[in-house]
Formats: sequence, structure tokens, C-alpha cells
Amino acid sequence: MPRPPLLLLGLAGLLAVGLACEAEVEVPEATVTPEAVERYRTGVVVQMQEIDGAIAALETTAEQADSATAAAYGPALDVLRRERQAIQAALDGLHGTTPEAFDAATAALDARIDEFEEQVGDAPLVLALDAEQLRRAAAARFEALDREVQESPALQQATGELVQRRQEIEGELARLGAPEVSFTEVRATVVRRFEALFDRLDELRIGGAPSPATAPADVPPAPAPAPAAE
Repeated sequence: MPRPPLLLLGLAGLLAVGLACEAEVEVPEATVTPEAVERYRTGVVVQMQEIDGAIAALETTAEQADSATAAAYGPALDVLRRERQAIQAALDGLHGTTPEAFDAATAALDARIDEFEEQVGDAPLVLALDAEQLRRAAAARFEALDREVQESPALQQATGELVQRRQEIEGELARLGAPEVSFTEVRATVVRRFEALFDRLDELRIGGAPSPATAPADVPPAPAPAPAAE
């Protein structure tokens, strides 16, 4: 049987290699559009403006405060600034991701920003050094609560529960100044109750049913007011 010409064998080999290479070429994955990234970034920028303003207010307080308050604020502000930078880095890293990765990254970033917002809001409570500072910080958190309720029909339906939780915090604040009361303990309880309150707001926004307000397990109930002296 005659052998095939060497030229034909060579061409057949090259054709086989070419077909194999073509089969191995991967189609690039689709990436999220720059417009989608910018739309998300714009929403985050708007949300972060209020948070940045709160951080700036903390910085102003530290600059104008006495040495003890400034010393307490310094490390806390460093932590907040690092987290703010980390959020910005995550935001800048959204370009060029697949739609699935983009959805996962933005969901995680949304949760991180919400947690950061609460951390910034609670900072004046955590850093309060006396009853006056704690009362002012609590008043600011109550103002934030009122704004959120006014903007959300879901929260307005839970007014009774929110009022009860607010009264529990006010009961703690009313204990300040009593000789047998520890300021540190009251501050810790107020911080935990505010954290529980704002966590409850998040639950109500996503459809949680109003329920009787109860304190977290690690927060003792506020004591009943002492009877008035006759």
C-alpha cells in the first residue's frame, strides 16, 4: 500500500493541533458594566456623606475637648478611619467583576456600611466620660431614631414597641447621679440597649412583626423608679 506523502501528513498534523487549540480557547466571562458600578457607587457616596459628617463631628469634639476626652477619642477615631478606608478600597475594587461577584460584593459591602454607620453613631455613647456626655450622646441617638421612624412606614407601625424600648433607655439615664449607681454600668447598659434598638429597626424594615419590647439577655431590666419621699 503506498504511503501518504509527507507533506499531507504534516498538514494533517497542523490541522489537528489547530483544532485542539481552538477547542481550548476560553470565552472571557462577562463583567458588570461600568454604568452599574457607578450607579452603586453613587448610592454609597450619598449614604457615606452622613457617616463622614458624624466622624468629622467626633474629630471636632476631640480637638476641642479636655485632655482626658481627647485621649479617649484618639484610638477610637483611628479605628473608624481605618474602617472608612477599607470600605473605600472595597468600593474601588468593584470594577471588572462578574455579575455574580458584583452582587456578592455589594451585598457584603451594604452590610458592612450599615454596621459601620451604627458603630459611628454609638461612638459618643461608648466614649462618654460623664453623665452629661452620656445624656447628650443619647439625645443625638434619639434624634436619629425619630428621623428613621418618620421616613419609614414599617417603623411607624411599630410605634408602641419603639416607645417602650425608648422608655427603657430613658429609665437607665434617669439613674445617673444616684450615689449607689455606677456610671460605667449605666453607660454599658445604655450602649447595649441602643444597639438592640437599632438592630430591631433593621428587622422591622425587612418585614419583622412588631412585638413586645424585651431587653437583650445580657441587659438587666431597668429598676422601677424609687417611690417619692413623703
